Amino acid sequence: MQYGTLLSRAWNIIWRNKVIWVFGFLAALGSGNGGGINWRGNVRDFNVPLPGQQGGGNLPPAVERLLTQLLADQTLLITIAVAIVCIGVLIGLILAFLSALGHGGMVEMVREADETERTSFGTGWNTGLRRMLRVFLIRFLLGLPPAIIIIAGLIPFAATFLPLLAQPGARDAQRLFAGGVLTWLFACFAPACCIGVLLTIPLGVLETLSIRALVLEGQGIWGGIRRGWAILTGNLGEVVVVWLIFLLIGIGIGIIIGLPVAAVAVVAIVPLALMTAAAPIFAIPLILVIILIAVLGAALRSIVEAYTSAVWTLAYRQWITRPAQVVATN
Repeated sequence: MQYGTLLSRAWNIIWRNKVIWVFGFLAALGSGNGGGINWRGNVRDFNVPLPGQQGGGNLPPAVERLLTQLLADQTLLITIAVAIVCIGVLIGLILAFLSALGHGGMVEMVREADETERTSFGTGWNTGLRRMLRVFLIRFLLGLPPAIIIIAGLIPFAATFLPLLAQPGARDAQRLFAGGVLTWLFACFAPACCIGVLLTIPLGVLETLSIRALVLEGQGIWGGIRRGWAILTGNLGEVVVVWLIFLLIGIGIGIIIGLPVAAVAVVAIVPLALMTAAAPIFAIPLILVIILIAVLGAALRSIVEAYTSAVWTLAYRQWITRPAQVVATN
């Protein structure tokens, strides 16, 4: 395989057909990697009195009374937590389906542009919509093993930590946290996370190839996974080289684009987070800023997603034209 020709051809396709970037944006919306910014506040800054304790915090009295009542009503607290989780799951599903639409659409658009030099929004939309559920299920099934491993490692940690939340004394909880919880953290959860993350590498490549088997060759869900596995094992050396190329590209993009964006995000989020700690009303602009940064990150990654999809699609089309690969699946 001539990698230089592959990379330049992929770039020419997405540069002449920038409509592919739109589907790259959709694909980036549901990406699990890159761009995420985690922040945490110190709950002691709120100084919210626990049930049975006296007030005296630095929050407004009305807010303090409301939070005290909320903490005292376990049923309401659980209801709010469940509602938040449900909303989060719903948003996650919407983004995952949009991402599946984007991935499927890009594959067909690159194929069409490779053959005719041009493609259209309709090609990507129709193919992406038609293949969206199957692409989603392939991504879901291949994402399960790492998730199961991480959850399995989380169970002992959570089973030790969650009971501490019911302790009336925060200092006691801190003392207990330094004992058994940290043991489970380093003994189970941390190794499970490492194994799960490492497993996402081969499964991610298999997912990429399986989606192309589904879109380009009309395979079903399990047929696409089997076909992707055949392509992966039959061209292992070249697949690894393509993966390493994008590893280096990802590192470069992370340094050139990711770090400045992360710095801007921190500058924008930290002051709002501090203001939210003093006045909860600032939570609204904080959430809006986080959403805006997430959308901006997806927009910046759209070109990378389009280019990555183009390279893998062109490489896949080369692999399936080899007689050995045709025989491998018969």
